[in-house]
Amino acid sequence: MICNACHAPVGDKDTVLVTVCMHMYCIACAEAHFAKTERCRCGKHLEPEDVSRVDRAAQDGAGTRLLLAGMGPEAVMKASEFGVAFWGRQAQLKMQYMAAKLKGAEQQQKEAGARLQKSEHDVKLRDDRIRTLEQRAKCAESAHASAAAVAQKDAERVALALQAELRDAQKTIAGLVAAKAAASHVHAAPPLTPPLTPFELQPQTPDGMGLPWGGGV
Repeated sequence: MICNACHAPVGDKDTVLVTVCMHMYCIACAEAHFAKTERCRCGKHLEPEDVSRVDRAAQDGAGTRLLLAGMGPEAVMKASEFGVAFWGRQAQLKMQYMAAKLKGAEQQQKEAGARLQKSEHDVKLRDDRIRTLEQRAKCAESAHASAAAVAQKDAERVALALQAELRDAQKTIAGLVAAKAAASHVHAAPPLTPPLTPFELQPQTPDGMGLPWGGGV
């Protein structure tokens, strides 16, 4: 049997408190409970004669047998009927307690299963999130590599264009330098001698008179 308050097992040699409403308390629970109220846990108000302290270690002794023998057949029958009903009630209460305990265990198992299912769902969501982030990271790396390649090609194209412009500028500068040098040479050349007149081409005499064309001295 068990205590109807704390549900601790009651041994064959334990002292218990039994009530007329067929409930049983271990001594510790009885003292704690009835120190606060005169009602049983079932709600029945109990008078002092409705409660009995029973020493189960002495219930099979000679004193108990003599007590029953001195009560008379009718009282013994009533006591026996009450005893049978009491222990039947105790067995029923124990079964109810065990059923409630089993139900509680099943409820706890159900809640644990629900928590486990939720945990598995959360783990799945986390794994999906990780895979999504990994895919995004790969896409970002690919986009970065593509952008870097495009930027490198653009830089190379710009560098080639700048080199071509530099070569053109160098050619232009060289042409300007050559033109400037040529212009400087033209300005520095001596003046041209004007052509001789026909008179100057004629042979001259000592007196400065020219001779006729074709003439001799």
